[in-house]
Amino acid sequence: MTRTMLSAVAVTVLLGLGIAQSHAADKKVFAVVPKALGIAFYADAEKGCKEEAAKLGAECLFTGPA
Repeated sequence: MTRTMLSAVAVTVLLGLGIAQSHAADKKVFAVVPKALGIAFYADAEKGCKEEAAKLGAECLFTGPA
């Protein structure tokens, strides 16, 4: 019984990962992770990332420590 349950869980997880990866492959995301937010240099980098991502139909993820 336990092997059957483990097999069922494993198959479910693998199928879920396959579906998630196929959707992830369609979406392009550029990530910019500066050393610290709120610095003028990084604000310019964020602006550039967002502008170029918009041109390419992608998403710019700008995140980092405060």
